[in-house]
Amino acid sequence: MTDEEFDQINYEVLASQLKEMIDDYQRHVSEAELQNKKINSAKKSQILAAINQLRDEDKAPYLDLYHQIKTGGIPVLQAEESYTFKVGDVIDLYDLVSAMDNEDGEISLDQENTIIETKLDPNVPGTYRVKYTVLDSDQNKAEKEITVTIVQPEQPVEPEQPVEPEQPVEPEQPVEPEQPVEPEQPVEPEQPEQSNELDDPEHVIHQPETGFSGLLGLFGFIGILTGVLCIKKKKN
Repeated sequence: MTDEEFDQINYEVLASQLKEMIDDYQRHVSEAELQNKKINSAKKSQILAAINQLRDEDKAPYLDLYHQIKTGGIPVLQAEESYTFKVGDVIDLYDLVSAMDNEDGEISLDQENTIIETKLDPNVPGTYRVKYTVLDSDQNKAEKEITVTIVQPEQPVEPEQPVEPEQPVEPEQPVEPEQPVEPEQPVEPEQPEQSNELDDPEHVIHQPETGFSGLLGLFGFIGILTGVLCIKKKKN
């Protein structure tokens, strides 16, 4: 048996044992343990050493496991799907996303560990995509994309003018009772028109004469009356 054949037999025996140990670990390890290098770190070091002892053709099926144990989990990025700002607002894109890593804890995003790709212009209204790429201490990479919308600020609404209170309505003045109607004054009969009888000879009234001529007339009338009476007596 040659040395090469002897070495081959020894490797196959060793490789069989290593594969059995690696396969057993892979069947029972939890995702949380793989995401955090600090959990069960001694066992993980043993598995890494076992994989390193395998030849390249035997190592290939375990490369993903090797990478997970070596680097731990990738950061977890959290953010709203969309944000809205007004034109001219100051926007800090690093504040819009938070990152948490199982080993590093909360990652403070900055230019060294975060790549931001966007065409965002805070002075131009529109909707923009913003892509984040965050690296942890093991250079594990996590990506997330959000949208940012820029809108015009609302025009201030002028306050309404206060409504002046209505002037109080003055009470109606009481209606004074009507004054009693005074009875109409009797209408005096119209005076007959005075005719100018003096000018009319037919209507001249002969006034009785007075004085001496009147007495003579009276004595004459008495004389005539006495004569008439005497004549009647003689006839009788």
